[in-house]
Amino acid sequence: MYRVVNSADVVPRVPPGTLLVVLVAMVKLLAWLTTLVPTISGAFNRLEELLDKLNGYRHYGDQRYLTDVSEGRFQEARLLTNPPAIDRIVWAWRRVGQIPLASVKSHSMNIYRKKLRHLANIRNIHSPKLGNGD
Repeated sequence: MYRVVNSADVVPRVPPGTLLVVLVAMVKLLAWLTTLVPTISGAFNRLEELLDKLNGYRHYGDQRYLTDVSEGRFQEARLLTNPPAIDRIVWAWRRVGQIPLASVKSHSMNIYRKKLRHLANIRNIHSPKLGNGD
């Protein structure tokens, strides 16, 4: 099973895996620090319960990462196999820093399709053709 991720797309990064543990700890601390204001503390407690439901979730599949390209330059897209997490985080933050709403734009199925179509065409051109009993 493959899990295809397009550059800065935020959806495949939710929940954030091990970072979720840190986030839950921060929410617990904020709930404790705001105990004198029950409304705020209660909101943090509810958020902690919600985040805790996601605890233990892990993504499944062999990741394929579609590199970032300029608008309309899909011929420059590359498909990387399981790049290191730190690289993916840096690439995503770089993209988000350059373009407002980059993570929303990167979730576009139209962009996924165009990049994948280009990569499939390249693979078909460079792979040997089967036929006549081969």
